Amino acid sequence: GLVVRVGDGDNFRLMHQPFFRRYNLAGLSREQIKANNTIHVRLAGVDAPECAHFGAAGQKHGPEALEWLKNKLTNKHVTIQIFQRDQYQRVVAAVKYKPGWFRPTEDISMELVKAGYGVVYKGAGAQYNGALAKLEAAQKLAQQKRIGMWRDGVENFVSPGDYKKTLKQGMSMLGGVAQAVK
Repeated sequence: GLVVRVGDGDNFRLMHQPFFRRYNLAGLSREQIKANNTIHVRLAGVDAPECAHFGAAGQKHGPEALEWLKNKLTNKHVTIQIFQRDQYQRVVAAVKYKPGWFRPTEDISMELVKAGYGVVYKGAGAQYNGALAKLEAAQKLAQQKRIGMWRDGVENFVSPGDYKKTLKQGMSMLGGVAQAVK
C-alpha cells in the first residue's frame, strides 16, 4: 500500500487499493481517497514519544519522531504483515519499506529504534515478529550513542506509555525527556 499520512511517530494511514481497481481513483480528491481507502496502521513492537493532540501536551521529542517517520514513509509504498487490532482499532503490523532502488527492504520499527526515536513497546498485546532481542539491542545502542531522544540521557526518561498514563491521571510532567511541548 501507499502511506498517505503519518499521524504520530508510530502510526500512519495506508491506502490499500487492489491493482485492478486503481484506475477508479482518477478524479477523486486526496481527501476522498484518504477517507474511503485507508487503513490506520500502528507499528508493531515499538512506541514513540507522544505529539500534542486532543488538547494534551506532547513529549519533548514527539515532533522529531513524527518528522522522522514522515520523511521515511510519506508517499512511499510499504508492505505490512498484520498481527491484530489495538484498543483504538488500528491495525498492528510489521512494516517493511525499501529506502532506495538498490537497497534491501528494511523494517521501519527497527529503523525507528536505531534512530533513537522509538522504544521497545512492553504493553499488553505487544507483537515483535520474532525481533524482540534485536529491538532491545538496537534501543540499548541508541541510548549508548545518545542519538534521537536519547541525547538528553536516560536518567529522566519517561516512556511514551508512562507519559500517556500520567496524562490520563491529570498530572503534569516536567523536565528531561518528559518535558511537555505544545
